[in-house]
Amino acid sequence: MLRKAESAVSSGITIEDKQNDLVSLKGKVEEETGQLNNPQSYISLYLDVKAISIGIDDKYLYYKIKYWGQIPIKAEKIGDDEIQGNMMKLHITDAQGKEQAILVANYSYSLFNLSGFETYYFYGPTGIEEPEDKRFAHQDKDSKMFGGPGTDYLIGAFQMEKLGLKQGQTIYMNFLGEAKSKQFHHASIDALGGHGKMAAFITWVIGSNQYQIDDNYLK
Repeated sequence: MLRKAESAVSSGITIEDKQNDLVSLKGKVEEETGQLNNPQSYISLYLDVKAISIGIDDKYLYYKIKYWGQIPIKAEKIGDDEIQGNMMKLHITDAQGKEQAILVANYSYSLFNLSGFETYYFYGPTGIEEPEDKRFAHQDKDSKMFGGPGTDYLIGAFQMEKLGLKQGQTIYMNFLGEAKSKQFHHASIDALGGHGKMAAFITWVIGSNQYQIDDNYLK
């Protein structure tokens, strides 16, 4: 399956991302958790996305995240803080930017500094904005992933049929990476293109190498 995934993303699209373009939420408090966000994102090569590649086969949509550096086997200590994990989110939207699905690939470190994976996806928008866990009718965990600590990439596989996607369909996407630490809900944030936390708007014809990227659609 990994060979199929690598073949799919190599024949799909690849979008490069700038180095050292991590952003922050200026220390704002998350309403749902009450936890503080980092006033300035931690700068680490393995938190900084180098490129995202997207492709399909007859069953799955795959995305691969390539970083500027290798992800540590054990959690990195930064001063008095420690990275707990990094969550990658590919958001599929409609033409107006309203979310239709979120595809998550996440790695994390346990209390004993062992690394682990978690992948899942949300689909079926309800139209509810808050609370966040009510935005989608479905959350499935039959997605798959590989890479993570010890490598410089993550790759995830998500079922096309459940997402209502098919070859030749035009879809709209944006990408966001969110690292968490012991002290901060968002310790570091990397958006693909765009401005600040507002990632670029990607238009893609599924199964082709045709895409457009708009950095200014929400500006």
